Amino acid sequence: MKKYYYIIVFFQLFITEITGTTFVLYLLYKGLNLFHVNIVVTVFFATILIMEIPTGIIADLYGRRISVSLGFLCFSISGIIFLKSNSFSGFIVAEILAAIGATLQSGALEAWVVDNLKFFNKENIKLELLFSRAGMIRYFAGFFCGLLGAYLANFKYELPWIVSIILCLLITFFTLAIMKEPYFKKKSVNFKNTLSSMKIIIKDSINYGMMNKPILIFFIIEILISFSNSAGNTFQQPRLVSLSGHGIWIFGWIKGIYSIFLMSGSWLIGYLSKKHKDHYQLIFYSCFMTGFWLILSGVFNSFASVLTVFLIYEIGRGMYNPAKQTFLNYRIPSDKRATILSFQSAVSQMGMILGLFITGIISSNFIDLSSNQLPIRISWILCGIIAIIAAPISIIIKNIETKKVIKNIYCVE
Repeated sequence: MKKYYYIIVFFQLFITEITGTTFVLYLLYKGLNLFHVNIVVTVFFATILIMEIPTGIIADLYGRRISVSLGFLCFSISGIIFLKSNSFSGFIVAEILAAIGATLQSGALEAWVVDNLKFFNKENIKLELLFSRAGMIRYFAGFFCGLLGAYLANFKYELPWIVSIILCLLITFFTLAIMKEPYFKKKSVNFKNTLSSMKIIIKDSINYGMMNKPILIFFIIEILISFSNSAGNTFQQPRLVSLSGHGIWIFGWIKGIYSIFLMSGSWLIGYLSKKHKDHYQLIFYSCFMTGFWLILSGVFNSFASVLTVFLIYEIGRGMYNPAKQTFLNYRIPSDKRATILSFQSAVSQMGMILGLFITGIISSNFIDLSSNQLPIRISWILCGIIAIIAAPISIIIKNIETKKVIKNIYCVE
C-alpha cells in the first residue's frame, strides 16, 4: 500500500513540476505579456478558493480513488489545452481545469493511504515517517523534474507538456487500478449542504477572530506575505533566465538550488525557536528576511548579485510557513483548528490574487526575455516593502497578548 502511495506522490509532483519550471516562460513564448500571465495564475488561485470545498463532494459520493483519478484526468485535459491553444481564453480554461484537478486531489490521497493502513490493521505504522518520506520524494521529484523540464524546454517549449500529458493519462489508469477502498461507504451530500459548510467556515472564523484579536490581526500578516510572494514566485523565471544569458536550461539548476535554500529556512526556524521562546520574533524575522532581500533582488541588476540575494530571500520564505504554523497551532483550540486553518488558506489565496493582479498591471509591458526588466524590478521592490510592513505587526500582536496576560493576572488577584 505504501509503495503505491509513494509512486503516486512522485508522479503527482512530476507532472506539475516538469511544466511548472518553465510555465511563465512558456506563456510568454505563446504570446502573452506578464499581465496576462498573472491573470492566468490568478484564475488558478481563485478557482481553488471557490472549488476547494465543493469538489469534496466527489470524494464523499464516489470515494478518494475516483477523486484522485479525476484529478489526474483534469490535469491531462488541461495540459492538452495548454499545448494546443494560442489564446488567452484557452489558457484560462486550461488553468481552471488544472485548479479543479488540484482541489480534487487535495487531501484525498493522504486520506486514502491513512484509511487503508487503518483498515488493514497497520495502525502501528508511524504517520510522521510516512509523510516525511513522502516529503523527501516530493523534494527529489521537484529537483529532478526541474532539471528535466528546463532541459526539454531548451530544445522545444512544448516537450515538457507532451511528457506531462502522457504521464497524466498513464497515472490516471494506474490510480483507478490500484487504489482500493473496501471500507468506502457512499455519503449523502448535496450542493445546499456544501454552501452551508462554506458559510459555517466563514462565520465561525470571523466570530473566533473577533473574540481573538491576535488571530484576526495575524490574518493581515498572511494577506501581506501572500501578496509579497506573488511577484517573487511568478517573475523569477523571466528575470533570472534573461539576466543569465545562458538559456532556459539554467533555470532547472537555479530552481534546484533555491529549493535547498527554502529547506534551510525551515531548519533555521527550528534553530531560532530554541533561542527565542516567543513566536512573535520568529514571525518578525521571517517577514523582514523575505521583504529585505526581495527589495535587494529588485534593486540589483546583474545575474550574480540578483541570484545571490534572491537565494537568501528564499531562506526567508522558507522560514515563514513553519513560523506561521507554530504561531497559529499554539493559539487555535482543537475544535476550531480545521475551520480556522481553512479560512487562513482562503485568506492566503486572496492575498496572492491581489498581488498577482497589481504586479501584473505594473509588468504589462514585459512581453519576452528581451524586454526591459524595470517593471519586474519595481514589482519586486513593492512586494518587498509589503513584506517588511508585515514584520512589525507581529509586535502589535505581542503587545495585545501581553496586556491580556497582565489583565488576567490582576483579575485573578
